[in-house]
Amino acid sequence: MLLRRKRQTRAPASDREALEQAFADLAQEQEAQARKAARRRRRVTLPAWLDRRVLCGLLAVLTILVADGVRRQNGEFFAEIIDCVGDVTLTDGDGDSIAAKTGGRLTSGAVVQTGSAGRVVLELADGTRLVVVAGSRIDLTALDYNRGGDFRDHTFALHGGRVMAAVSDRFGAQSDLAVATPGAVAAVRGTTFLAEYDPSSRLTRAASMDGSVDLSANGFMTRTVSAGTMAYAAADGGLSEPWHLPEDIQGAFRGEGELALPPSEDPLMRRIEYPLLRILDPVLSILGIGRSSWGVLAGNAARRSAATQAAQDIWQDLETQQAIPPRVTLSTLEELSLPESKRKAVINQLAGNRLQGYIAGNNSYAVLLRAKDRNRTPILITPAGVQDISRSDAPLYEALRQCGVQVTAPEP
Repeated sequence: MLLRRKRQTRAPASDREALEQAFADLAQEQEAQARKAARRRRRVTLPAWLDRRVLCGLLAVLTILVADGVRRQNGEFFAEIIDCVGDVTLTDGDGDSIAAKTGGRLTSGAVVQTGSAGRVVLELADGTRLVVVAGSRIDLTALDYNRGGDFRDHTFALHGGRVMAAVSDRFGAQSDLAVATPGAVAAVRGTTFLAEYDPSSRLTRAASMDGSVDLSANGFMTRTVSAGTMAYAAADGGLSEPWHLPEDIQGAFRGEGELALPPSEDPLMRRIEYPLLRILDPVLSILGIGRSSWGVLAGNAARRSAATQAAQDIWQDLETQQAIPPRVTLSTLEELSLPESKRKAVINQLAGNRLQGYIAGNNSYAVLLRAKDRNRTPILITPAGVQDISRSDAPLYEALRQCGVQVTAPEP
């Protein structure tokens, strides 16, 4: 090992040379100190007024805003009972009974069942209200909120009876609310609407008082139900033409005072905190903070991966069945042969906790679902396998044609 040899300095020959050497050493030392000071200035250049106390104050304010924003966003995953009368049965996702009382809160997986004189009014975090009338059963399939995209995904599975709803002005243009029955899906945005399902005839009826409702029997072909009209959807895929609301339906809307929502806007703190949390979403998701986070290190990539794996499970099940199911209930997948625990796990990875569409024909099928990531990545399942179609809809139109549906892809 070679050692660095210390530089040998020659002793000055005179007092003058010694003085010159001293001045040279002093100049070198001052130059070195100046370089160090310049490096420190380049690292942190703060205004004179921004001292440690101000920084601590700003950090405290940021912490308070984040904490209050997370608390506020956690409320997006609940529905509050604002009125409950008569014979009402409530259960959670595990089948355990919940007390039916005003002020109670329900989350995804809860089931609401009303008797012959029962009635429940639910209010969501944005002010949207749902009225479950007598003789009805509805599942709160999904009460989801995406922090990074600032949108809501709500799905309610109606197994029988009637539900009426008024969607708040604050629901969000990018948000989705759907009422799914075993025979159809009614997707709405910013409207007052009604959905009914008759298990004996397997007919779904959707009516709109204002705004519009997209009614579909399989998630692909839809009928727009505009304000003041209604339409039927049959389990075999048939859709009626919309017609004017009959007097009894108009009277039902007028009789529900809870559906008369006044115009409103988001509270000030919400307008401050939600955009801040949207910016901080990657960090908060990595740390697993709040209900909007799946867990530690569960970001958008993890959500897309989970949805892709769920699609693979659906594809494998369809390929192993002796006959392709002619229809699949989008919110339950009960026609598949997956074990119940596996089926629930698959549903929980999908946006809205449901399929977006299913159609079968000509010994083929097409299944559309979306991931729970910020972009709601669309994923297509066909006999050929699983495919991400976020860059092009062409594979979807080709899959529909393979099923015998006459569709024309829009011009690029």
